[in-house]
Amino acid sequence: MKLPSHHWISLLAVSIVFGGASALRAQTFQVVYSFEVFGTNGDSPHGGLIQASDGNFYGTTFYGGIWDFGTVFRMTPDGIVTVITSFDGSPQHPNTTLVEAGGALYGFTYAQGGGFTVTTNGDFTVGTNELAGYLAADWIQARDGNLYATDTSGGTNGGAYGDGGIVRMTLAGQITTIASFNRTNAATQYARYPYGRLLQASDGSFYGVAEGGYYGAGCIFRLTTNGVLTTVASFDGLNGKSPNGGLIEANDGNFYGTCEEGGSNGENFEWMGTVFRMTPSGVITMLFAFTGGPGQGIGLFPGANPRAGLVQASDSNLYGTTAFRGTRGAGNIFRIVMPGPQLSISRAADQLALSWRTNYTGFTLQFSSTLSSSNWTDCTNSAAISGGKFWVTNPISSGAQFFRLRK
Repeated sequence: MKLPSHHWISLLAVSIVFGGASALRAQTFQVVYSFEVFGTNGDSPHGGLIQASDGNFYGTTFYGGIWDFGTVFRMTPDGIVTVITSFDGSPQHPNTTLVEAGGALYGFTYAQGGGFTVTTNGDFTVGTNELAGYLAADWIQARDGNLYATDTSGGTNGGAYGDGGIVRMTLAGQITTIASFNRTNAATQYARYPYGRLLQASDGSFYGVAEGGYYGAGCIFRLTTNGVLTTVASFDGLNGKSPNGGLIEANDGNFYGTCEEGGSNGENFEWMGTVFRMTPSGVITMLFAFTGGPGQGIGLFPGANPRAGLVQASDSNLYGTTAFRGTRGAGNIFRIVMPGPQLSISRAADQLALSWRTNYTGFTLQFSSTLSSSNWTDCTNSAAISGGKFWVTNPISSGAQFFRLRK
């Protein structure tokens, strides 16, 4: 199902006294595609999705395909899934989120071969170039040009205490541990063993997920650019447990991710995972608790155990995968429909000042004298940028005025 290509928010201004009304800000969960057990299109996606430069989504499944050793698949924005590679056993069982670099896709397998390269038309090669290989193995390239990753290997490489660390690698290959986790440290809520890909957020700090936390169900940590490691939020089981997939910072300014376990649904205490949101101040909200599939739970949010993080696509919506269960029993691709930008209004003398976050680009401010009118008019005043927002001023009318953002 293809979504509409526009969002809008309307606000009312009536002469001197004016007020605002906005659309509901809730997210909506949708299943885009369901994998079938032993399916030729794939079975059990353990990695997440990427949206490549051609506009399509790409991902991998751990099982399925012609020989049941896994697949690389393409999904169009309309939700049509096509296999571009079936693994034949050498290598086998891809289990990471792909990375696009230099016009090709790079990934890793669980067994028999390690890294691989595949083009969008299906040309497959075992092995990767060095930088793309590091990126596919959950390293990120930060704004300073260096590569950063979590390290859970234990011993001398797993941080100073053997509980994991954060490492930096120069492009020349020199690796340095820049932060160490310590499960006995109450100040970091006993965080240990970080998992998943790091995120360098808009504030410059690195964010990630780890085991431990105040309740023992996992946590979200922050590492500042000067090396200060803190825990910003802990999971309690009901809002999620085992957040293995990393985080994204969405264009609404919040952080989003998945937990492989936890939530309020399941049978025999077998919790099936969650999708969560965290505000910049560290408040976690569970958005969706997975319910398994036919025969498990009530089925509102089918699928179970998301093992990878989310991606925000060009349509502003979030996409992810569940590794198991779902409508046809072998995992889902799901979409979280995000609300559009919040349009705010204030008065400045005889002008209206309308604003929205600069994270939302490509929107046009329009006005009309009635909501029933089909003749919305573009505001001609140019938008200024201040305080992380677009600002447009418009004269106050003697009658009603309605405003909306359209894309």
